Amino acid sequence: MARHMSGEQAVAYRAVVTWTWPPGTYGDQPEAVTHTYYYGPYASAGTARATISRERRGASRGWYVRSDVVVEGHVERSSIVWEPEQ
Repeated sequence: MARHMSGEQAVAYRAVVTWTWPPGTYGDQPEAVTHTYYYGPYASAGTARATISRERRGASRGWYVRSDVVVEGHVERSSIVWEPEQ
């Protein structure tokens, strides 16, 4: 998942999206089922936030449409230190 990033860029962002399905979604599962997905890296926090919005909109479309599915997300920031490969 290559992304173009400036050589001077010292930070990167990623979107962390968590989907939670209620009990009973997968057969007789007695507890909620949660899956976490990571998207990125991105050069800006805005792009990561847009990814979270896209996933939330996706929860209301497609084959997995359920009103009780919860989609939450947040943006994480990482510092980058570029070093020559040894």
